[in-house]
Amino acid sequence: MARKLEVVKDPEQDIPVQVLERAIVEIANSFKKLLASRLKTRAIVLLIQDAAGPVNVTRGQVEAVIFAAADLERHCLKQPVKSPSSAVSREEEG
Repeated sequence: MARKLEVVKDPEQDIPVQVLERAIVEIANSFKKLLASRLKTRAIVLLIQDAAGPVNVTRGQVEAVIFAAADLERHCLKQPVKSPSSAVSREEEG
């Protein structure tokens, strides 16, 4: 049985960027671990379809969500900026 999660938030208050960033990273890592587990993708899809209950969810829809969630970090967060010291050391080498 699925757990129901209730989030209480003041609509006037913004969520800090660090909290959103951490949530995105954790979600992406969770789906990466799921895909790297011993379960085959087909088994994961069947489990999710079964948990959806009477809602008709296709295999393609479930797979799209799984793979998109695993890539969430890459799509939603900026890549780390290289430090200026590393750029200077490369110029000195060349």
